Amino acid sequence: MAAHRLGGTAHRRLVAGGAGLGLGAGSENWQTVVLTVLTLSQLAHAMAIRFERDSLFHIGSARNPALLGVIVLTLGLQMAAVYTPFLQGVLHTSTLTFEELAVCA
Repeated sequence: MAAHRLGGTAHRRLVAGGAGLGLGAGSENWQTVVLTVLTLSQLAHAMAIRFERDSLFHIGSARNPALLGVIVLTLGLQMAAVYTPFLQGVLHTSTLTFEELAVCA
């Protein structure tokens, strides 16, 4: 459906660009990349909106230990979903290379 909306040429460019990063290995690899990007962006968003007036760099990350704990736990669960063979089978994820993980970050 998305390929139809993008048009043939745009879809081919998108797939070719991903294949250059090694992301063209299969749909499970793309799904894992998308899941990781969404998880990391939501964690960054949670850190960014803690206070209305001051930025994360001004306040620091240690002022809310509960949020910091939840973020560390979520990162651990995300990495477990990506790198644990049992969870890969259940969640249909695949192992990401260091380069793919860096692109996600």
